[in-house]
Amino acid sequence: MAVSKPTLIVDGYNVIHARADGANRPVGDLESERDWLIAAVADYSGYRGVSAVVVFDAYNRKDLENRETTVSGVQVVFTKFGETADTYIEALVYAIMGSHPEARRSRRNRRVEVVSSDSAVQQLVLGGGATRMSAREWLIDVKRVKRRSAHLKQEKVPVQHNRLSETVNADVHATLDAMRKSDVAVNQKK
Repeated sequence: MAVSKPTLIVDGYNVIHARADGANRPVGDLESERDWLIAAVADYSGYRGVSAVVVFDAYNRKDLENRETTVSGVQVVFTKFGETADTYIEALVYAIMGSHPEARRSRRNRRVEVVSSDSAVQQLVLGGGATRMSAREWLIDVKRVKRRSAHLKQEKVPVQHNRLSETVNADVHATLDAMRKSDVAVNQKK
């Protein structure tokens, strides 16, 4: 039986608030914060080779149905009216991991990690067979992955040597070489 791609599920506003608390600042413009989080999850999931889902609460918004979209390879979910991110995350974990005995036997072929500092969410997902990481731990790991990714990019960039002999034609090269040699001869006579 093939092992499926691991799934990362992020409790969106929980991580946004943890980031603000860690930086000792208030939460900024929510749209900017969401954009930052989605970009960070996209980079992180690409580096880790996992599928990613970011879940945002929209349970107080009567004008919204459950809205799902994909941004930079990340599935972004705004919950429907009356549904919390916690409830959605729990249901998603059970949908992926399975809740009946047959599904439990094959859990070893599925891996789900949930990022949330909400203790209720952590308990629910552990009961469903997923692992959990606190928002603070994940933010630290994001920084580490970003540094490592930048380091790998630097290692892969070949050094370009711009040699004059490779960029000018032979006649120009000969003229420049003659000028250089005559300048050396003039400097040696002084």
